[in-house]
Amino acid sequence: MKHAEETSLALWAGGELGPLDRWLVGRHLTRCAACRGEVEAFGGARVEAASLNALPEIRWDRLGPEMKANIRLGLSAGECVGPRTPLEQQRPLVTLRSVVAWASVAAVLVAGIWIQDPGPARGSREMSGMTGVVLEATPTGIELSEGGQRLILMHPRGSQGTLSFGAQGVMRAGYVDADSGHVTIHHVYAQ
Repeated sequence: MKHAEETSLALWAGGELGPLDRWLVGRHLTRCAACRGEVEAFGGARVEAASLNALPEIRWDRLGPEMKANIRLGLSAGECVGPRTPLEQQRPLVTLRSVVAWASVAAVLVAGIWIQDPGPARGSREMSGMTGVVLEATPTGIELSEGGQRLILMHPRGSQGTLSFGAQGVMRAGYVDADSGHVTIHHVYAQ
């Protein structure tokens, strides 16, 4: 005959079993004298613990439920943590998600470099097929050309400049000479 678990017998003695377990343990206790003796021992321990409640420094009536709650909390936390998985069962470092993420980062970097690339140098208008009045910013300054003639407004070497362009063929450049601190501003209108 299979005996009831000790925890079930202790809960039976305290009247704390659920309906189905209470019925199952009760059926077993009608046929098993050893388990009935265990229940009587648990009942005696409960009576003795209740008599200790008279001590003023220990609140046994509050301590029991608090201990039960802590035990249940500990058991629940243990189930959440669970056993550690062996190394071979851990997720691999390279997954489809990580490959897609790295490919996206690479695409953004390539796009950034491509956007920053100034493209081919625009030195010769004859090769590019430009005709008419052309207003252009070059590394040396602002260049206005028509046909075979050019006007170049050069900025001093080592100077820092800013360029602005307008929709009506207007270009403005401001340069600060690094040595003297003088400011040069060019306004060029192409019509």
